[in-house]
Amino acid sequence: MKSKQSNTFSVGLRVSEEIDLLELDLNYGDISKEELQQLFRSYRLKKKFFRLTDGSFIDLETEDIGKMVQLLDNLNVSSKDMEAQSVFRLSKGLALYVDDLFDETTVEIQKNEEFHQLIETISNMEQEHYELPSGIHAQLRPYQEIGYQWLMTLADHQLGGILADDMGL
Repeated sequence: MKSKQSNTFSVGLRVSEEIDLLELDLNYGDISKEELQQLFRSYRLKKKFFRLTDGSFIDLETEDIGKMVQLLDNLNVSSKDMEAQSVFRLSKGLALYVDDLFDETTVEIQKNEEFHQLIETISNMEQEHYELPSGIHAQLRPYQEIGYQWLMTLADHQLGGILADDMGL
């Protein structure tokens, strides 16, 4: 019975300028994407080991595998998503969550410069004041003004957002 010990996860995090989304590329040593999908399925079925096509086994009770499954679950990445794509496209609003999660692991991370800049921008957002559009003739309540300022801040940083309240905006 052979056991693979040398595999480590490597994750590529980048902001794609073409589509303005966060891209996450996940690899585990020399294991194919199909086998990686099956490995995660085995983990979710509470198996202790996963047998690779070369006959060796991977211990599924490691912290890194658990973190990866937690990440994929929290990002709503399903097995079908893993079959369909090798790079996962995510909202840029998830950048801080993904960055924080990987700070606590031994996973090898490659981040492009745009990702570093996005984290810096989000972390150091300054309170700005946006003037109300001239087409608004109503007197806004204070919470409506705060909601407008929040949405404009998100839009200004290209993060997008939804105001999930009936505030009249």
